[in-house]
Amino acid sequence: MADVNSDTELDYESDVDISPENDFLEDVEPDDDGAEVAAVATQPAHAAVPADAAQVAALALNGEDGDWSPEATDIIIQDFTEHTGPRHNLGPHACPLDFFWLMFPIALLTILVEETNCYAQQCIMRVPNSSWYDTDINEMRAFLAIQIIFGIKQQPQLWMYWSEDRRFNDAWVSGIMTIQRFKNLSRYFHCRDTSATPPRGSENYDPLFKVRNVIQTTRGLLMNVFKSVGI
Repeated sequence: MADVNSDTELDYESDVDISPENDFLEDVEPDDDGAEVAAVATQPAHAAVPADAAQVAALALNGEDGDWSPEATDIIIQDFTEHTGPRHNLGPHACPLDFFWLMFPIALLTILVEETNCYAQQCIMRVPNSSWYDTDINEMRAFLAIQIIFGIKQQPQLWMYWSEDRRFNDAWVSGIMTIQRFKNLSRYFHCRDTSATPPRGSENYDPLFKVRNVIQTTRGLLMNVFKSVGI
């Protein structure tokens, strides 16, 4: 792809106050039974509780299902024998990108390419765009890589990655594609056919419908390559 730089700008649009435990005791004014109130307020946490309170606590511990009891009993915990951990064939020298492709295969990239090209053609029929040409798997890979880099190396404005000012320019990003091409891909990027999107308020409405296929694919592959407890 041609390395054409452009400086065109793209606009995007408990604290909890906890007082010391005994602070409230200092502000308690004795009533008619001031002596009793003071005695209860200053009573240590481990002091004996009244008989009726002890009965309530015992009932709460016992419970209806009998799982809780004030009596100490031995608890037998079965040994954990479930196999967990990685379930893939990558060797010890595999790089992070190898693990990424385990969950983001070529089949999924192909869908992104097809849906993006299809949506672009639909839009161009309404609003012509002479600078657009169909994307492919290699370019889609590059586009996704740039999106990941944007999350790591953040700039205040998009155009800065392609700026001619070396203080802002990112040689890696600007060397992959022009800013105009990146904008076109961002404009038409699609994961699935959205013409059948269930309307808001309908029984089948899904706020993540546009990316649901990507979520399901990556989640399913993750479960295949790594076994965790409960999966």
